[in-house]
Amino acid sequence: MKVDVLPELVFSFEDYSERTPALKISCSFHPDYMGASVSLSVMELWIDCDVWDNWLSAISQKSDYAELIDLDRDFQVGFEKLADNLYKVRLNIEINEVSSPITRLSYDTVIDDARLTSIIDSSKEIQ
Repeated sequence: MKVDVLPELVFSFEDYSERTPALKISCSFHPDYMGASVSLSVMELWIDCDVWDNWLSAISQKSDYAELIDLDRDFQVGFEKLADNLYKVRLNIEINEVSSPITRLSYDTVIDDARLTSIIDSSKEIQ
């Protein structure tokens, strides 16, 4: 199952752990700019099921702020309400592996109510 958070940001459901309980998702981020492009795939993100449910509840209720963070705290996507039908989406990713350079990526964009509704609908399929 996939969740198209943005045209350039897609979550794919990979697995479920009953022990934690947590969802394993992968994330692909591919924004295109005039004259440049970025491509990043994060293959293993574990998100606590309660965190997923709270995030989905907050965006479904169109709360002032909703945040989705993985268990390692190096992946975060936040939704901030700017106006009645406008939301800022902020993506922060940090890749920090042993004996490797640290890579940080931050991305902000604004979406409307129709896009948020689409995200909510596709996210509900993962519950």
